[in-house]
Amino acid sequence: TVKCRGRPVPTFHDLKAIGHEEKRPYICRVKNCYKSFKRNEHCIRHAKDMHGPKPKLLCPAVGCNVEVKRKDNLYQHMRTH
Repeated sequence: TVKCRGRPVPTFHDLKAIGHEEKRPYICRVKNCYKSFKRNEHCIRHAKDMHGPKPKLLCPAVGCNVEVKRKDNLYQHMRTH
């Protein structure tokens, strides 16, 4: 199991070892990742977030240099100010 932003995400190899690979059939195809997901859209989101281009959205708060890739993550971060 590998942590992905604080949440443990099992790899295909972890699940295969215990015979549960069918419970998470969508596997990240990026080299050496192998994280598995129950839903295809979660796998796609993971690939964009973790393996995609660098963050594009910058927090507008003065003195905050946090960058995120998704607008919903920016809104979530802005609530911390």
